[in-house]
Amino acid sequence: MPITFRCQSCQLEKPANYRLPEQKYCADPKCQRVRRRDYQKNRTHQETVYYQNQIACRAAWRRKRSLAQYQHAYRENHPDYVKQNRDKQRQRNRKQRAQAPPEPALVIVKMNSCSSIPSGTYLLTPCQVKPTEMIVKMNSCLVELALFQPDAPSPRLQTHDCK
Repeated sequence: MPITFRCQSCQLEKPANYRLPEQKYCADPKCQRVRRRDYQKNRTHQETVYYQNQIACRAAWRRKRSLAQYQHAYRENHPDYVKQNRDKQRQRNRKQRAQAPPEPALVIVKMNSCSSIPSGTYLLTPCQVKPTEMIVKMNSCLVELALFQPDAPSPRLQTHDCK
């Protein structure tokens, strides 16, 4: 009677390979892809040298292949995605035209989000947050933006509380 095992990927009962006493995945290509992904994930968490090599390899791959080339190839190989994306964009455009009065140039991407701040030279001063205030985003930097004018007296350079 052949010994069987349950594949961790597809969850099906399969005959075990006698050469692999602790077999966890079957020979199906999809299950083997899952096995390799799990192995690499575990190895990158355990070995820092392997992790650094993986980062270097990805960076080299990106230098050889630009994002535009990747996107072009992806669109060529996935025509259904392209069609679906164009249909969704047409729906968004129709919805936007219906909601807003027609303007000469509707832009999808906001090109200048700081249009209310006049151009000039500014001094960025770090602010301290009061202990009673809660900040959800831990890696954000709060600053006070002050217009720097050479004729005016210099602003305070020490940190102070934000309002």
